[in-house]
Amino acid sequence: MNGKSIKCIFPFFIFIIGLLMFLYPMLFWNKMPGDLGDGRFINYVLEHGWLWLNRVDIHSSFWTMPFFYPNQNTLAYSDIMFGGMILYVPVRFFVDSPQIALQIWFVLCVTLNYISAYLLLRKGLKFDFAPSSIGAFLFAFGLPRQNQINHLQLLTQFYMIFSIFSFLKLDMQKSKLHNHICFLCGVIFFVLQIYTSFYFGWFMVFGLILFIIILFCSPSLKSKLFDFLKYYKNELIIYSFLTIIFLYPLISHYIAVGAQLNWISSFLFKFTGLVSSNSLLDNYIFPKNNLLSIPENRVGIGLLTSVFILIGLLKNSKYNKHIILFIVLILCIFGIKLLNFTLYIIVPGASAIRACGRMIFLLMPIYIYGIANFLKNINNKKVFCIAVFIIILEQLAFPNQYNWTKAENENRIKAYNIPKSCKIIYYDIKVSPEWIYQNDLLWVSSINNIYLINGYSGYMPSTDKTFAQPECRFEIKESF
Repeated sequence: MNGKSIKCIFPFFIFIIGLLMFLYPMLFWNKMPGDLGDGRFINYVLEHGWLWLNRVDIHSSFWTMPFFYPNQNTLAYSDIMFGGMILYVPVRFFVDSPQIALQIWFVLCVTLNYISAYLLLRKGLKFDFAPSSIGAFLFAFGLPRQNQINHLQLLTQFYMIFSIFSFLKLDMQKSKLHNHICFLCGVIFFVLQIYTSFYFGWFMVFGLILFIIILFCSPSLKSKLFDFLKYYKNELIIYSFLTIIFLYPLISHYIAVGAQLNWISSFLFKFTGLVSSNSLLDNYIFPKNNLLSIPENRVGIGLLTSVFILIGLLKNSKYNKHIILFIVLILCIFGIKLLNFTLYIIVPGASAIRACGRMIFLLMPIYIYGIANFLKNINNKKVFCIAVFIIILEQLAFPNQYNWTKAENENRIKAYNIPKSCKIIYYDIKVSPEWIYQNDLLWVSSINNIYLINGYSGYMPSTDKTFAQPECRFEIKESF
């Protein structure tokens, strides 16, 4: 097999390995990603986009999903998932079941994560095909991503990466048209990221501002920053204005809700999370590896892989200090009470951010650069293969984030008997976990084409059961 064939096959081979490691509970046991709570909620939000396009009565308003009746603007109570709908709707044209459509959507998302990361490393940062493939593998299938499968909106980071790639392709030596296309693509992908998952959009803006501050404080890089700003002055003004225009509808709807989380210390990133994971290899090497009880707070990417990443970052003698400083600042800002509370008070949007383990995704683009640079500097093929084997093996974990099935969802929905006379329903839930029944009701409402006073989302407003007729108010007293 010649070198050209290997270049074509190797990225695909690594992708298939990652896909099997990441999806085997779904592929072999037909499990659904996530759980009966957030997993089904994201499925519901995506389905809302499909029903809205089909002008279904209670879904006729894009910004108002038919729960928490009579509240309006309920889509803005959580992530909008518009970019997710762009993928989901075409699948739904060919698939009758919302749950099967979700499974296909899930595969599309992890595939785009891999493609976007590979493109960034291979074409944006000019790494060879093998380091780019392993970096893309970590980004799409790594332990931090596995630990967040319960939150399906966090699978849509590819928009951020496509945006970063577009801006990296800016080149003062190329035509104005080329640079305008790069700016436009970068803005469109950035806007899609915010319209899909607010976390990633907010992290992207915050990370960019922090990185600019670091560059500005560096005498060696400040002049390059000023040269960039001066050369692209007109483009920056035009596309900043365009970004504001694109984001105005989203901003206005979010402001109308005015939701924010109360700051509590449990929202802080846990430093022990950096060495905590579900890795089978790490649990064998370090039996006390699972230091944190909440899976999503375990943001470790593998003990040996972390060492490889650090070595790779330090190998960049030109920018290693700036990169390490950026990482340290991010960890401290989201992990130290005083700094995080200050962020919560001062920075717009921070009051709606629950960092915990999610801030790791702000570092993932740096992580994959570090691993690619580490592998790039290995000249011995045997050592390279051993390193790749360790990296892949460390990402193997027990499947603990596939916790429901299509049949289970259907059976739960069938358990609710709604009188045909009811147009608005309310359920007094007296059993726990309450969030499972709240998500049952979302699907019961949608399937029966009736409004729901209860609901489930990132923001939970107060409700008034009197909007439903007495015969349309029910209690859930026993678990099922």
